Amino acid sequence: LVKGNMYNYQNLANSIISVLESKYTISEKITSEFKMSGRMEVLQKNEPKVIFDAAHNEDGFNKLLIEIDKSQGLDQILMLSFSKDKKFNEIIKSIPKKINFVLFHGEHDRSFTPDTSQDFVFENFKQAYESVIKNNPSINIIWIAGSFYIYKNISHFFLEKHLS
Repeated sequence: LVKGNMYNYQNLANSIISVLESKYTISEKITSEFKMSGRMEVLQKNEPKVIFDAAHNEDGFNKLLIEIDKSQGLDQILMLSFSKDKKFNEIIKSIPKKINFVLFHGEHDRSFTPDTSQDFVFENFKQAYESVIKNNPSINIIWIAGSFYIYKNISHFFLEKHLS
């Protein structure tokens, strides 16, 4: 869990309530080790810190924006990819002007295909990430969001990066 992140604690509370309502038991060990992959998950601790959150719906995206706002004063950027069925133009319009962002194609069947003629839109995650690192040398936090569909490729990218 990201320290101080109410979103994950709310998810944990909802999970516990579901278990209690279903008459199953839950051990202290499970709750102390609770981690929901793809929800405010730190993929890289050292600078830049990289945090992934699926933020796959309007409520999730608004909660992500609250977390980003808590990090004011730090140099940060939001990297986004969306599924075709999402209203990504509306989501983009909801991003506060003070938050810098880039878009990338999520490389899955349901991913929207962005217009890559704009300088903040990339064909894939790797291109977007490399551009963010190159053009933002003092970046403190990179937030990645948009869909659970992109989680597998992005988490593998950081796993391979740390293993090499």
